[in-house]
Amino acid sequence: MGIRAVTSLLLIAPHTLATTIDIPLDYPTIQAGIDAALDGDTVRVHPGTYFETEIGYDGKAIVVTSLDPDDSLTVAATVVSGGGVGRPFHFRAGEDSTSVLVGLLITAGYDDFSGGGIACVGASPTIDRCRVVRNQLAEGAWVMGGGIYCGDSAARIIRTTIADNTVAHSLFSSFGAGVACEEGAPTLIDCMIERNRHLSGSGFGGGLHASGGDLLLEGVTVRGNFATGDETSDGGGICLERGIGQRSFELRTCTISGNEAGDSGGGISVSGWSQDRCTIWNCTISDNWAITGGGIASSAAGKDIEVTRCTINNNWADGHGAGLFVGSRANMVLQNCVISWNRIRGGPRRVTAGGGIYVLNGATVVRQSTIAYNSGLGAGGGIYSVFEPVTVLG
Repeated sequence: MGIRAVTSLLLIAPHTLATTIDIPLDYPTIQAGIDAALDGDTVRVHPGTYFETEIGYDGKAIVVTSLDPDDSLTVAATVVSGGGVGRPFHFRAGEDSTSVLVGLLITAGYDDFSGGGIACVGASPTIDRCRVVRNQLAEGAWVMGGGIYCGDSAARIIRTTIADNTVAHSLFSSFGAGVACEEGAPTLIDCMIERNRHLSGSGFGGGLHASGGDLLLEGVTVRGNFATGDETSDGGGICLERGIGQRSFELRTCTISGNEAGDSGGGISVSGWSQDRCTIWNCTISDNWAITGGGIASSAAGKDIEVTRCTINNNWADGHGAGLFVGSRANMVLQNCVISWNRIRGGPRRVTAGGGIYVLNGATVVRQSTIAYNSGLGAGGGIYSVFEPVTVLG
């Protein structure tokens, strides 16, 4: 082998093998370990509490992980805390799915605009088996994502718990106490979104708010979230709204339960003016509460909303549509669903109707579905329609 060939090999050789950097053994902070890492490296974080804010990957294809992401005790003991003064992680350098955050507990984050725990802005990392808990947004005029914010992002969030995050003292409106997605195409798979809350003002999406782009939720549980800051708050569990560039929302095999909204859509609220599609497939929507539309409320004009093979049961409303409320000329199709045991609770001076389904206006088709044991209190225990007929087939 000649000298020129040897020289070429030497030029290629550096960093052909991935390196593992241990925190705090090799570097005292996670950010210092990331700064030293090269593409393909792993930054391994040992149990302990790390008070750091605005940790960034600088676009690197690296993995930051606890010692054992599959062990819940290890994850709970490997803590990144914002100390109540800043968000722990901020992805903003065009990271893609090869930038991975796995098996950490992210807590005590704070921001006055977006992403109390994690913000992904123009970046699409993979977040896997993390716990994003007890983070907060406050003081901003419009705030988004108490736990996680995804802006123009295709982030993949997998097997992650987003819990007990709050939005407090927003000057105007707040979006997504747990997760907020704005544009992009984020995906959440096998996640738990629970006990997130808007504490005051007009809040949209106690668990998750999405506006624009594409959104896929698969195998996600959304439970015990609150959008009850005031009586204009929508989507106790999930609030889906039209936005620039919106294409589709898809929920598959999800459980939406025990959520509350101050106005409409205790479980799910779908709103906005759009020609795009919302698909809810094989989901259980139960034990949710709102003034209107305890299970699902739709006021999305022109939007095609398909609800297939879903169980919508034991939801409550003080006004209309304990199971479902359809308004603003939405196109709703229910197929192979069970809508049962939904109840109108009523209230002082409230005229109520539609225990199972209340249709204000909009093209509503019910195919091969069971509607049983619902109570409308005033009228229409099963189905009540105001301006347009409901087509029932099979």
